[in-house]
Amino acid sequence: MTKKNVPKAWLPIDKFETPEETRFLDMFTELIATGLSFSTRFLLKSEAGYKLIVEARITQTSYSPGEVDIILFAGNGYRDLASVDELNARGYKANSSQPNYWKRTMPGTPAAHIVANYLFSGIKHLVGFNTKMMFSVSTATNQGQKVLDLIVNKGDMTVDRDWGIITL
Repeated sequence: MTKKNVPKAWLPIDKFETPEETRFLDMFTELIATGLSFSTRFLLKSEAGYKLIVEARITQTSYSPGEVDIILFAGNGYRDLASVDELNARGYKANSSQPNYWKRTMPGTPAAHIVANYLFSGIKHLVGFNTKMMFSVSTATNQGQKVLDLIVNKGDMTVDRDWGIITL
C-alpha cells in the first residue's frame, strides 16, 4: 500500500495568531475559495493622500491540472523592507529586472486556506503587516466583484468599499 504524501508546497508555513491576522487570513481564504482571480492593494494614508504599500495578485486557472500564481509588488519605498530569506524559504522568486516584484506558483489545486497562508505570509515578509493599512479587492467582472464584496463586507469586519479600513 502506498502512502499519500502531501507536497511540501501545500503545507501552511506560518501561524497567524492575532485577531487581526486571523480575520485577514480567513477573508483571503474565502476570496480564494471563489476560484476568481483578483488583486488586492494595501495602502497607508499620508498627508499627500494614499501611498501604495503592496499589491498582491492571485491568478487561478480552472483547467486541469491547474495552478495558482501569487504575485506581490512592493510599493516605492517599501521594497527594502523585504525579508528576502523568508520569502525565498516560502517559494517566492524575485524578478531580477524588477526588485519589488515577487512570484510564487503553486501547481495543482492547492486548498484555499493553503494559498491564503502563502499570500498573507508573503505580504507580511515583503512589507510587514500594519493594522492601519487600508485595502481594496478587485476582479475583472462586475459579477465577480459582487461576490468578492459580499465576502469582504461580511462578519465582524466593516470595510469601506473603496479603501477598506477594517473596523473590528
